[in-house]
Amino acid sequence: MEQSNSETWQTGIAENIYLDKLDRFTKPGFVDWKKVNEVAKKYMDMVGLEFDPGTPVRHLSAAHKQLIQIAKALSSEAQVLMLDEPTSSLTQYEADILFDIMHSLKKQGVAMIFVSHKLEEVQEICDKMTVFRDGKLVGTELLENLDRDKIVKMMIGRESVLAYKGRLDAENHEVALKAVNINCRKYGIRDMSFEVKRGEILGLYGLVGSGRTELIRCVLGVEPIESGDIYVWGEKVKLSSLSTSLHKYRIGYVTENRKEEGLFLDNTVEMNIGMNSLEKFFRTKLPFINLRMERNNAQDFVERLEIKTPKLTTKAGSLSGGNQQKISIAKWLSANCDIIVIDEPTVGWISGPKNIFTI
Repeated sequence: MEQSNSETWQTGIAENIYLDKLDRFTKPGFVDWKKVNEVAKKYMDMVGLEFDPGTPVRHLSAAHKQLIQIAKALSSEAQVLMLDEPTSSLTQYEADILFDIMHSLKKQGVAMIFVSHKLEEVQEICDKMTVFRDGKLVGTELLENLDRDKIVKMMIGRESVLAYKGRLDAENHEVALKAVNINCRKYGIRDMSFEVKRGEILGLYGLVGSGRTELIRCVLGVEPIESGDIYVWGEKVKLSSLSTSLHKYRIGYVTENRKEEGLFLDNTVEMNIGMNSLEKFFRTKLPFINLRMERNNAQDFVERLEIKTPKLTTKAGSLSGGNQQKISIAKWLSANCDIIVIDEPTVGWISGPKNIFTI
């Protein structure tokens, strides 16, 4: 089939939303792309996607791609809707938009199955909850009969104890990473600056599209910057790639998009954990990897981060989202980085990865 507009030849937002329903807009040999874009815009507006319908999806963030998936599901106008962790990459603002849509659909008689690790979301929008643990059914109960403590106990099999970790006193420590007046018109970044000291945790927060991820990617050399200065341990540097950031300056980066950028899903847990630290496993003076050392290293992180996997040779893509995220973090911890940037680290976890926070 031919497209009537060459500008929409690349796979755009509208095409992704109606990819499985293009027959609705097809005339003999042609797709009415103008109509596709018009109808898709309705669902884009519903989920807060403020883009041209023809915008190529590959240019968008993981959060925007998630919103496109939600818009695609809504466009089916089904009477039964299944949402598998739809808010995993969304901020609370975008999640609230989705919940408003779900409440509206509920009033229209649509039945919904909502899969999530986030207890607050389940308690807010669901009528009934079914809990699974380690692949087994634990139980089903009306939400009105459950409080948070009962839900957590069903999910993890024990009582949950939350404790404040305390404040890290890094006021007098040296500055590890500093960005000064970073500019990148492509992402709307103008004169952005920040610094983080040794032993300090700096949090960056913003809604989808605010530029928080793009800023970090520019600083680490994943995306080019137009102007601005970057300092590592007081030295002005040029970070041209993640490879330079890691191997020359010991900076790690846990991406928000683990499936496309963080892991080799078709490779093993062992391989993924050790992929950024292979130099640790070289045999003395020989260009060969010590497989025993690599295996022991992977086993150590599997135990420390409580990664649930049948064995080290299991493919990473066969594990749950939470366990994939732990592997993505483990590979950077294994590299012994001095500075670690973690973008959306808790995607896929139940109520907070205690084993990560205390490692």
